[in-house]
Amino acid sequence: MSPRVAFITGAAGGIGESIALRLASESEEISFTLLDLQGKETDLQNVVKKLEAQGRKAIFITADVSVEEQVKNAVDTCVETFGGLDIMVANAG
Repeated sequence: MSPRVAFITGAAGGIGESIALRLASESEEISFTLLDLQGKETDLQNVVKKLEAQGRKAIFITADVSVEEQVKNAVDTCVETFGGLDIMVANAG
C-alpha cells in the first residue's frame, strides 16, 4: 500500500499544525503538503521538521487560499511530488 497524502491549509501553526501532527501520530503511511501564507516559511519549516522527526515525508508551499490559481498550483505541486492527494483539510482562516 502506498502512503496516503494529506494537504493541509493554514498549517504553519495552531489547528493546522495540530491536525498534521495528529495525523502523523495515527498513521504510519502518510505524507504531507503544508500550505500557508508567504511570510510563514519559518513556521512551516518547523512543522515539516516535526513531521520528518516522526518519519514522515513533508513539504511546504506558500500561497494565498483566496487566490484560486495559487491553490491550483499548490495542489499540482502536491500531486507531482507525492503522486496523488487523499486527504484535504481546508483549515485556512
